Formats: sequence, structure tokens, C-alpha cells
Amino acid sequence: MPMVQEAMEELFGPDKILRNIHPKNCVAMGAAMAAVVLRGIDCPKCGAVTGDLDAISCEKYGFPFTGAPP
Repeated sequence: MPMVQEAMEELFGPDKILRNIHPKNCVAMGAAMAAVVLRGIDCPKCGAVTGDLDAISCEKYGFPFTGAPP
């Protein structure tokens, strides 16, 4: 892990690296982002899947993808 952090610091600068986040959380977040890119976004209300990664709400119900109330 220290080698990865050092490489990231060289690439992005030391002020951009967060050392207080657990590496396993980073892997889980990366996997979730990859899943969205590969499959699309699921509406939690109706189950419809959209390939529009810029969409912020379901086209059918207007339910927000963030989980916040509309």
C-alpha cells in the first residue's frame, strides 16, 4: 500500500491523497463504479436500467438515483 500511495502522490500531488480511507473501501467503490459503467443504473423504485450515466433520476417515475426523495 505505501508504494501505491507514493506513486499516487507523485502523479497527483500529496494534497490530493486521502490516507484515512481504508483500502478495501476503495476497492469496493471502484467495483461499484465499474458495475454501473458496464451494466447501467438501476432505478430502485421500478427496476428499469438506463445506460445514460449522466441521468440523475428515473425517466419513468422521476425517482432520484441518489436515494434521496424526489
